[in-house]
Parts: sequence; C-alpha cells; structure tokens
Amino acid sequence: MNPSDAIKETPTPSRPARLTREQSRAQTRERLLASAAVVFSREGYAGASVDRIAEEAGYSKGALYSNFSSKDELFFELFDYYAGGQADELCRRLDAVEGAEEAIATVCAWANGLQHEPDLRMLVLDLTRLVRNHTVLFERHTRLFDEQ
Repeated sequence: MNPSDAIKETPTPSRPARLTREQSRAQTRERLLASAAVVFSREGYAGASVDRIAEEAGYSKGALYSNFSSKDELFFELFDYYAGGQADELCRRLDAVEGAEEAIATVCAWANGLQHEPDLRMLVLDLTRLVRNHTVLFERHTRLFDEQ
C-alpha cells in the first residue's frame, strides 16, 4: 500500500457548518439574554452592570451594545423573551391535550418545569418601578401582558 493511499482512506473529521451572520447574531443575542437573566436575578436591576452581563456571556461590552442599545432595552427584552416564550410553550402544550383533567396536569407540569428557569419573580418589582414613570415603556409592557 502506498502511504498516500492511507491518507486518502483516513476519514477526515467533519467540521460543524459555519453559522450565517444572522445565525451567529441570534446565538450571541440568546447568550446575552441568558446571561442577563442570571445576572439580573442574582444582583437585581440596579446592581447588574452591562460589563458583568457581557462577561457572564463570554462577550465584550461592545457585543452587548451591538445587540441592545442600553441596559434598559436588554432588561425589557429579557422580559419579552421569557414571558413570550413561556406563554407560547404553555399554549403549545395545551393545544395537544383534551379535557379538563389533562389540561390541569399539563399546566402543573409546565409550572413545575419553571423551577429550572432563572428566578425572575423579584425582577417583576424592578420592572414595575421602571415603567411606572415611563409612559412608552408602560404601554409596551401593558400590551405584552394583554397579548399573553
């Protein structure tokens, strides 16, 4: 056997496909949101910094600002992301069941699964304080909650 034949027969490990620019941006945005959930939950809105959120996600502050214009925007997007995602998930699960008993069991299972999500309950108070004196933000989040 010729040594060059052995090289040809050796399978080369496949590389993961390169992400498109849009996919990469979406992945960065999701990691920043996940890190924001952790940092905001741990430190509260006032105690959280964009530096700490970016660091937690493994990105620079510049990457954060290329996805979110401010700490406020990141905070509000976090609520939209989690609240909207949870509402969609619950509706998807309920669409697949029939009868009251099964619906109750489904809602209970969904609620029990939330214990593995970041604890955002205390941040609802921060959200309330922030939007109380800001008409545009108040209207935005009133609309979000009404839709859900």
